Amino acid sequence: TAIRTRLHFGSLIGVRAPISFAITFGIGGGIATLERPDGTKVREHLDVGENPPIGAIVYYWLDDNASGPVALKFRDAAGSTIVTLRSDDDTLAAARRPGTRRGLNRYVWDMRYPGPGRIDPSLAPPRNVPLASEPDARPGPAAVPGEYQVELTVGSDTRVAIFSIVKDPRLSITPEDYALQFALLKELNDRLSALNSAVNRIRRIKGQLRALTERLGDDHADLAAKAKSAENGLTAIESVLVDVDRESPRDVLRHPAGLNDTLVDLINMAGIADMAPTAPTDAVSRETMARVDAELAKLDTLLAGDIADINRTAAERSIAHVAE
Repeated sequence: TAIRTRLHFGSLIGVRAPISFAITFGIGGGIATLERPDGTKVREHLDVGENPPIGAIVYYWLDDNASGPVALKFRDAAGSTIVTLRSDDDTLAAARRPGTRRGLNRYVWDMRYPGPGRIDPSLAPPRNVPLASEPDARPGPAAVPGEYQVELTVGSDTRVAIFSIVKDPRLSITPEDYALQFALLKELNDRLSALNSAVNRIRRIKGQLRALTERLGDDHADLAAKAKSAENGLTAIESVLVDVDRESPRDVLRHPAGLNDTLVDLINMAGIADMAPTAPTDAVSRETMARVDAELAKLDTLLAGDIADINRTAAERSIAHVAE
């Protein structure tokens, strides 16, 4: 049984690497951050107590003859897959990959659904060198209390176990409240994922339009003008979805926020505690998601209109078209 709690480190003040002497405001303690041979990092508590890991803990034993990658698949009570985590998935951080060593292994699932798709940094226009590395991918909403399944696959061998997630016993929140919170967080995450996907699409097409404009000579000035106009239209949509003037991840105060920033803030607000969303949070979320939908509709219209027209003209003149 896993307890859904919200125990987090607050302020890790690094006096000298890798030792931290403050684990949260008002509580002092020495913690060393150590890196294991497999690349994962662990905090060693030097003079303070340690809480159990936050999440659903899965233990599994691998015999000496076990072969093949290890996969852990988590499902809800209806059998729908929430997330699959594989030991050979290089896109996952080392700490999120199931262990493959012989003997006893332990995996701690954070009880989170997959987060939104991300904006591809390789498509962004060159800006100032970031002051810090890009943050990790945002997690999705937390699983609500209830029954869950975990499936372990090693090679062709599969095992299934049932476990429960229960609420923090100190809370009076009802199952309906959990369901309302989860539903709103899922909607916000899905909309953020759609927004990020649209930004990636816009930037890919803008790059193709710029390349097309540069290749066209005086004989195709009309097509070049259409490509430039379409690029401006895409930029207008992009500028509403994201802050296009931001020059680093920390440059968030000089320009108006993009709708992606607002969605992230709303996700943080709706998930700030185990409780049903407040009426203002729900209302602003609905308003913001409607604004996102309106911009995505403009993008669809532009793709079906201007971009399609450019591609038709390009095809007639045997010029490479713009891939959407």
